Parts: sequence; C-alpha cells; structure tokens
Amino acid sequence: MIPIPLNHYNFNNYKGLEYEKNGDLLIFLEPKLLDGYIESNWLPTGTGKNFSLTARFYGPQGDLLAGKWQLPGLPPEYGFEHWSLWAYKSMLPDGVDHPGVETLDSTKYNFKKPARFWYPSIIQNGEYVSTTVNDYGPDVHTDFLIDFMTRKSDQPFLAYYPMVLTHDPFFPSPVTVQSDMEKFGASDQDRNFKANVEYMDLCLGRILDALKEAGELENTAVIVTADNGTLRRGKGAAKEIGVREPLIVYWPGNIEDQGVKRELIDFSDIFPTLLDMAGVSMPDDYVHDGRSFLPLLKNESYVEREYIFSYLDTRRLVRDRRWLMEGDGRFFDCGENRNPRGYNEYQEVTHSDDPEVVEAKKRFMDYLEDKPAPPRKN
Repeated sequence: MIPIPLNHYNFNNYKGLEYEKNGDLLIFLEPKLLDGYIESNWLPTGTGKNFSLTARFYGPQGDLLAGKWQLPGLPPEYGFEHWSLWAYKSMLPDGVDHPGVETLDSTKYNFKKPARFWYPSIIQNGEYVSTTVNDYGPDVHTDFLIDFMTRKSDQPFLAYYPMVLTHDPFFPSPVTVQSDMEKFGASDQDRNFKANVEYMDLCLGRILDALKEAGELENTAVIVTADNGTLRRGKGAAKEIGVREPLIVYWPGNIEDQGVKRELIDFSDIFPTLLDMAGVSMPDDYVHDGRSFLPLLKNESYVEREYIFSYLDTRRLVRDRRWLMEGDGRFFDCGENRNPRGYNEYQEVTHSDDPEVVEAKKRFMDYLEDKPAPPRKN
C-alpha cells in the first residue's frame, strides 16, 4: 500500500478533496504528494499519531518514507523504519556539510539551501549519502522506494512518498538537461515546469511497473494527492483554489469503474480508508474525524459527508456541495460548479439576506462550533 495518512485536523494545510473516475484510476489535477507543516500557534498537537498507528498495522519493518519531510523530528518518531529524504542542513549528521546548493542568488528564499534535485543532499536511514552533479534527487528516492517494495513484495508494507517534484526551483529533468550548467542555473518555470511534471509521471510509472513485475499491482493500493495545486495563486491562503487538490486512487481489480464522482472527500478520510483497505479495525478509543470512502470506490452503500473543513493559521474554510465560506469571510453560492481556477462561475452572496443564504451561513457556523479556532480576544 502506498498511501498518505493524515487525520484529525492536525496540519495547517489539511485539505478537502473531490475526484473524477476513469477506469480503475481516480483522476484529478496535479499529482504531487502531500507534506504537512505546523506553523500556527493554535494548532492541536500529536501530529505523528496517525503515521505511527498506520505503520504499526503493516508489521515491523514494513513501512517506508521517501522524498520530502517538513515535520518536527525525524521519521522514526513517526513509525518509519526505512527512509530516504532530501536533507536540510539541520537534518544532516553532525560534521557533514553538503556542497551542492539550490541557488547562489542571495535574493532567493532558497539561497544556499542544500539541493533537492541535481547534486542532491540526501540522508537514508540516518546516514548521509554521497552524491555527484550527475545524481538527480527524484531518481535516488524512487530507486530507494522500488528497492524496498521489491524486497518486501511478499509482506504487507506502507510506503509514504512526498515527492520533491514538482516544487520549485525549476531545473531541467534528466530527460531534458543538456549541460551541467543548466543543473545549477537560474530557476526557469516557463521552460522546465512541463518537463518536471512529465518526469514526476515517469517516476510514478516506474513504481507501477515495479509492482507489476513483482506480481503485486493488484495487491497494492496506490493513492496520489497534493499539498498545493495552484502554483502559489492560493497557497498560504484559506481559499478553495489553494486547498482543493487532486486525488488519484489506483487499485486495479479492487475498485469499480464508476465514471465521474462528485462526493465530498477530505484528508481526514484517508486514514480510516487505509485501515479499511488493509482489513484492520479502528481502535475503539481512537478519536478521529474521517470516514472510510472504500465503499464508494467499490460502488457499495456509502453515506457522504455533509461538508469539508480546512484551515490555515487563523482562518477557516467550509465547503459543502453548493456553498463555500472562505477564510476571509466571503460566502459563495457555487451551484453545481467545482471550478478549480477561479470564482467566475460562483455567485458571491456574502451580504445577501436571502433566507436560503442566511440558513446556509447558520449551518456553516454550526459546523465550526467544534473545530479548531484561533484564541478568542478578551
């Protein structure tokens, strides 16, 4: 199983999802795996709980993490025994200084940050991995993951792969690079973003090919989603264009071909879905907010959630099938539209006194009663 286990409103980029179905593959937009941050001073604690709980169900040494990591502490604290990560300076072993950097432009946020792509800064299971200018970070992590899956193909396993692609800086991929100078020049989104997306797809294809070769493709559920899918237009804001993300579920032979689906799904639903897929019961005393959507994937009886909830810092967002309340307080009648690019198909009704709007606003405020909130001012 290759999932993304998040739950219980513990991350400030907790997301709501919907998806579209094509054959055995649930398709949405940009498939980049999720990472989480803890930056707000009013977020709940306990972020590692679901990682550890999920990994435990797959047996000892049956869990892996590869790619990008931006949570407090290191992977073993979250139940991961095997890991290959792009390493910040603070993550490198004592006395180790990685020479490759992302940029030497002092005006950039990633000035002298250890490189994630070419000449990558990598640690695997706590050990620094020596790389060269010809090594490409996504290949190193994908190789690590495939090696793990191949060795564990006869055992249950959990693999979490938050890719470094397709985040900036935007450099050529191994398919498009023409010189070493291009590997460390200026980030060029217009020229290289398409190549980065295509190479991400190539990495995912390699993983699926490895599962097929091992005879485990129909025995492995692959879930792909994203943390931010709007190229900064909505990142860092409690807006639908920032929190509405792709969701791909690939499990050939196990999920039904149903065409386009419009049920509301959010990230708290992934954790119980993983347990359901593994045939494991949720502990009776474990408090959680999600519901398994495996019955929906199998075209069985399924009760859809009434709404999805997201928040960032001190702002909260609520969405149901028709209505949207964003973090800045604006209220929209979305009708049947699910527009990921803007709001031209939504009707803003923030100041409307129409009874239907008033009732929807009240219902949304009721939803928020038991959700995390910024401290009240005296």
